[in-house]
Amino acid sequence: MHIRTSFNNPLLILRKQSHQLLAILFSIIITSDLPVYSQTASISPNQLIAGFEKINENPIAISFKNSFEINHAGGHLQGIQRLNYKQNDYYFLSGSSDSYSYYAIVKTGKENMVISMNKILEVPFKHAGGFQVYEKLMAIGVEDNDSKKKSKVFIFNMENPEKVPKEPLAIIDRMGTFKRATAGCVGIIEVAEKVLVIVGDWDTEHLDFYRIDSEKLF
Repeated sequence: MHIRTSFNNPLLILRKQSHQLLAILFSIIITSDLPVYSQTASISPNQLIAGFEKINENPIAISFKNSFEINHAGGHLQGIQRLNYKQNDYYFLSGSSDSYSYYAIVKTGKENMVISMNKILEVPFKHAGGFQVYEKLMAIGVEDNDSKKKSKVFIFNMENPEKVPKEPLAIIDRMGTFKRATAGCVGIIEVAEKVLVIVGDWDTEHLDFYRIDSEKLF
C-alpha cells in the first residue's frame, strides 16, 4: 500500500501548541510507573501529565555487543523502542548515516546482542528519525535531510523480531516545501479497526495524521 501526500495544501494538520502535547504523543518510555489505560479509557490531560511526572529521571544503562558492520559516518542513533516477545525483551534502534538509513534489533539475555541490522533506504533517504513500535506494528520515517522536501514513512509487521519482514505493510510518501514534508518523529496506535499514524515534520512544527483501515494492512 502506498499513500502519497503533498504539503502544498495540507488538509489535516495540528500546529505545535506546547511541549507537553508533544511529550504525550512522542515520548519513548523504557521503564516507568505510568498507569496503563485502555484505548477507550476517558482520562484528562492532567492525569497524563501527572503520570509522566512519576517517571524515574535516573536512566538505566543497557550494554550490548554487535558484530554487524554499520556506517557511523555522518549520522547517529536516533530512537529506541522496546518489544516483549515470548517473554524476552528486544530493543529496536533507528539510525542515520551519510549513505543509508537503518534500524537494528538487540535481543536481551545472558548476553545482549544485536541480532539484525536492517537497511531501509539509500541516499537521499539516509536519515531515520524517532519512531514507535506498538504491539506488532512499527512505524518509522526516513527523510532526505539535505533537501528537507521529502520523506517516507514505513509501517512494518514486527510480529517476530527475530524474523524481520522483507517488505513493509504500507509506505506513506511525503513531498512538499522546505522542511514541511520531513518525518523526524512518528507515532502509531491501533484503535478499534483503524490504525492511526502521526508524523512530525522538521522540528515538529506540524503534526500530520493518517488513518488507515486495519484490514487494508494485513
